[in-house]
Amino acid sequence: MLGSRWRTVMHAQLDIGEGAVMLGRQGAEFRPPRPNEVSQYVHVHVGDVDEHFENSRRRGARIFESPADKPFGERQYTVEDLGGHRWTFSQSIVDVAPDEWGATSARPK
Repeated sequence: MLGSRWRTVMHAQLDIGEGAVMLGRQGAEFRPPRPNEVSQYVHVHVGDVDEHFENSRRRGARIFESPADKPFGERQYTVEDLGGHRWTFSQSIVDVAPDEWGATSARPK
């Protein structure tokens, strides 16, 4: 039983073999997307995020966020493809413990 205090899950990571699938939500509530609103995105790990970014930019991807180092140890950028889908490409740059950047594990302690 959960009790009276609910936690909002912003994203979850499912580890599968050598890879992972991250599930996340946009916005502050669950509801159908409005016109011109993102309701999903794809997150992909790449070997060199800066090189990947330049290739995406040259090919006409709409840039939402240029490559930047994140507090959770990733360097990433976000683009929209010609079909209107958001993609976040990420490269691991340093191992950072989840509690050091404010994450809360869903695993039982």
